[in-house]
Amino acid sequence: MLLLLLATELSAVFKQQESCSFKHRFILLGGFAIFGITNLIDHPAELRNNMEKVEDNLDIQTISPYEYQNGAQWDWFGGRMIYAMFENGFSELAKEKLIEIFSKNLANRGFFEWDNKEGIGQGSDFYCGSAGSLGKALLEGYFGIKLGRDYLNIEPKIGRDSAKIHVYQPANDIFVTYEYSFDESEGQLSLSYNSNFPHDGSLRILIPWLNKVDREERLKRNLEVQIDGTLTDFKLETINNDSFVVIDTDFDNHTARVFMNRLVH
Repeated sequence: MLLLLLATELSAVFKQQESCSFKHRFILLGGFAIFGITNLIDHPAELRNNMEKVEDNLDIQTISPYEYQNGAQWDWFGGRMIYAMFENGFSELAKEKLIEIFSKNLANRGFFEWDNKEGIGQGSDFYCGSAGSLGKALLEGYFGIKLGRDYLNIEPKIGRDSAKIHVYQPANDIFVTYEYSFDESEGQLSLSYNSNFPHDGSLRILIPWLNKVDREERLKRNLEVQIDGTLTDFKLETINNDSFVVIDTDFDNHTARVFMNRLVH
């Protein structure tokens, strides 16, 4: 399972749309409630998939299908899968699955260790592995705050939503805050941001108007980017289904606006 997890986080896993959608379809066909299955297909209980050898006898612990490590659903695993999707150009599906897991946790009233096939929480009702993995998917994936000792990049994948966030990192006394809004009728998005981080970094903003790679050049010709009302240079990056405006910046109080001058069809 650890090898599968590590492989999932490699970019190569999601180089093609099919790589990402395969498991998505598999889960829908299997009738699972969330996106966090550790193994498919489950092993029949009689295969004795968990054994402890004792000196005098063989104590066999059988695990039923879709229970615990035999095809159950684990949020710590699902969270890592979702984060990998955010990072590799599948933000729309990643957000869908993140909402799915959070909705399940709200219904269960906790971050359970694992869930059965129906999504009912089992084991510890406040499992740190689940909370940490989903927190990373939310803060670094969806909100896109990449903060370390020597770097800060703000990479929101908010799309057509609106959002406001303030985070604080006690280890180096750094805060990051931003407010994001999207106006479909005006063809613009706005990102007001601020931090006491002392060095320059970058913005990498998901473009919500379209996400098709073959339209990248047409998209670039129709975009306009401003910082505090002044036109600024930007780069356009595309990975799989997602396209981004990338801007170098400091982190004083600024507002970045991205305009679509003519909607691209």
